[in-house]
Amino acid sequence: MDALMQAESVRSVQVWATPLLDYVFLTISFLGSLDFYLIALALLFWLGNRPLAFRLSLVALLAHLVNLYLKDYFQLPRPSPAEVRVVGNPQGFGFPSGHAQVAAAFWTDLSLEVRSGWLFLCALLAVAAIGFSRVYLGAHFPGDVLGGLAFGAAVALLVRGVYRLWRRLVVPDLLPFYLVLAMLGPLALLVWYNTPESRIAVGLLIGTATGYLLYPEEERGRRWQGGWLRSSIKAFIGLTVLFLLRSAVDELVAGGATAVAVPGYAVLGLWVTLGAPLLFRWLWT
Repeated sequence: MDALMQAESVRSVQVWATPLLDYVFLTISFLGSLDFYLIALALLFWLGNRPLAFRLSLVALLAHLVNLYLKDYFQLPRPSPAEVRVVGNPQGFGFPSGHAQVAAAFWTDLSLEVRSGWLFLCALLAVAAIGFSRVYLGAHFPGDVLGGLAFGAAVALLVRGVYRLWRRLVVPDLLPFYLVLAMLGPLALLVWYNTPESRIAVGLLIGTATGYLLYPEEERGRRWQGGWLRSSIKAFIGLTVLFLLRSAVDELVAGGATAVAVPGYAVLGLWVTLGAPLLFRWLWT
């Protein structure tokens, strides 16, 4: 599909555009952003299934990192405001869609893990809605979204396969080796692809993996048994600290301290998978 046909396909979707639909699809689009999945996975880690939350975090972060690389590799443009109606201020190259890629990776892995017909239907609807929202908002061509869906599903299947192999081969006595791998493995990715955005993903990968490995193994699979009030307090404390840490790191990086990006975002990952769980255990034991 050439550029003219792609632009025409976006305009055909925007025929029914209204301010209300703009708000609706901006909200749906946020559900495909990395920020949303970081919040959702933090809550799942604190209040639900830690092992599942950990692997989904790896899937989402790696899908995001691969997407950054692919965009710079292909360097295909987004829809132009001169050709279509663009809502918001999308940045960077267009192919493949990052929202579609992260959403496809997340929901593919979750659906394969839970294997529920209802969840599979919800996953299809969520991914379709997020992909459609990106076209409606003029952020992407349909081809960008389709590419994101394909690459996202591929990342999920690859990470799932590698993770299952690692679980079969893991030896508890080799924890120091796994910790070194959790730190040096993501750092090695910066040799392959080093940008300001990739440093954020690498930092989060290091912190998330290191914190999960350091958390007591016998408690990783234990579910939270508190009521709604304690759960709400946990979520409030955890997300408030996460927001404050994120704001501090972003301010330092924006001020020119670029060397802070990787360790700073590693601290965010450590808070989610180690700091907050240890604090909650101390508060409610």
